[in-house]
Amino acid sequence: MGEPSTEMDYLGQLDAAQLAGFGFGQYLSADSELDQNGEHITEVTWQPDPIERSTWRQDKVNIQEVAVLLDGSPFAALAIPLTISICKAAGAEIVLLSSVKNHNQSLREQYDDTYQNREAYLTNVVKELKARGLEVGYKILPGHIADATATLVQNENIDLVITSTSGKSGSKHWVSGGVSRKLIQRIATPIILVQTSGDRGTEINLKRILVALDGSLYSERTLPYARTLAKAFNSEITLMSVPAVPDMKSYRAPAEFVQNLRIKADANMRKFIKAVAKSLRQDGLRVQTVVSGSIPAQTIVRVSENKNADLIMLTSRGRGGLKLMFMGSVAEEVVQKTDKPVFMLPIPDRID
Repeated sequence: MGEPSTEMDYLGQLDAAQLAGFGFGQYLSADSELDQNGEHITEVTWQPDPIERSTWRQDKVNIQEVAVLLDGSPFAALAIPLTISICKAAGAEIVLLSSVKNHNQSLREQYDDTYQNREAYLTNVVKELKARGLEVGYKILPGHIADATATLVQNENIDLVITSTSGKSGSKHWVSGGVSRKLIQRIATPIILVQTSGDRGTEINLKRILVALDGSLYSERTLPYARTLAKAFNSEITLMSVPAVPDMKSYRAPAEFVQNLRIKADANMRKFIKAVAKSLRQDGLRVQTVVSGSIPAQTIVRVSENKNADLIMLTSRGRGGLKLMFMGSVAEEVVQKTDKPVFMLPIPDRID
C-alpha cells in the first residue's frame, strides 16, 4: 500500500466529527498519479454528492395552499404582506392559523374568551383579504402553535407555512428556542420566516432570490421551490456557496495543506454551482452564481445584502446529514442576523 501521504496521515489524527458537514474525505480520481509502488494516490478533497443521486431537476412543486400563523399581535401580522404576494403570484389559497393554549387550569378557564377574541380578529383579516380577491379561510386549534401547525399540515394539503420571526413578545422566537425551532423539528413543509425588522411594504415582489447550497443532496431540495417561485415572480436567482474549510489551527495543520484543501474545495464547488445554474437556465430562468468566503452565515448575509436579495433560501440540514449542524447552524445564524425573509426547508430526521 505504501506509506500514507502527509495529508492522509494528518487527517487520520482528526476526530471524524471535526470534519462532519464539510464533505472532506478520500477521493480517488480517474487520472490520479501513481505512487512509488505503482498504486493510485488518494487525494484529500471536497466533492459534492454524485449527480446521479440528484433528483431536484425532475421534482416539481406547486404552491396551492399556504398557511400563515397569526396570534393577534402586530408582530405576527407582519407575515401577511409576503403571504399576499406569494398567493397572488402562485394563485394559492390562504389558511389563517391560530392556536389557543390550554395546558394549565388558568388557560383552560380563559379558553372560551381567548378563542372568541382570536376568532373576531381572524374574521376581520379574512374580510380584508377577500376584499383583495384572495381565497382565504381560518382555523383555530387548541395547544401550542407548533403542534397546531403540525396538525394542520398533516390533515390539509399545506404547501408552505409563513410566520414572522416574532410573536406577541416582539423578540425573535428562534433565538429563545420557540416557535421557529419547534416548527423546524415538527414539520417537513417549507417555512418562510419573515423578519420584523426592515422596511416592508404591503406588497413584496421577490425580484431576487438567493439560494445557499453546500453541495449536498439535502441543500438541493430548495431548488424546485426556487424554480417555482422564480417563475411565479419572474425572479433572478443567485446560487451561492461558501467553500468552508474546517478550522485546523488547533491540530497544527500545515498551512500548505489547508491552502490546498481550500483551492480544491473552491474549484469543485464552482463546478457544482455551474452545473446547477445550467439546469435552471434551461428552464428559462435568469441565474447568476457566487462562490465566496469561508464563514458561511456571515457570507450568506453579506451576499444577500450586496445582491439586494428579497428572499434567502436554506435547508435545515446539509453536508454530513446532521440536523442543525452545517446548513442548520448556519441557517439559525442567518435568521438572527438578516432582516430579509428566510425560506427554510426542514429535513426530517428520517429521510429517504
